[in-house]
Amino acid sequence: MNYLVDTHILMWSFFEPQRLSETIREIITDVSNEVWYSPVSLWEISIKYGLGKLKLNGLTPEEFYRELSGSFY
Repeated sequence: MNYLVDTHILMWSFFEPQRLSETIREIITDVSNEVWYSPVSLWEISIKYGLGKLKLNGLTPEEFYRELSGSFY
């Protein structure tokens, strides 16, 4: 099945996986599922980071994007 995650799920899956429900964790880690994120989420992350409203655990948005490209998304 195909799933599109929102910005919160995208961020939490990397930085705070304990905030995800068991169902969401199962969905995004099931290799039979295609899990996608929107480019709008990347735009939102960049804007909030630039405004100082978002921390990425010491990463820049560019470094976070590189991490995403090597992930299950």
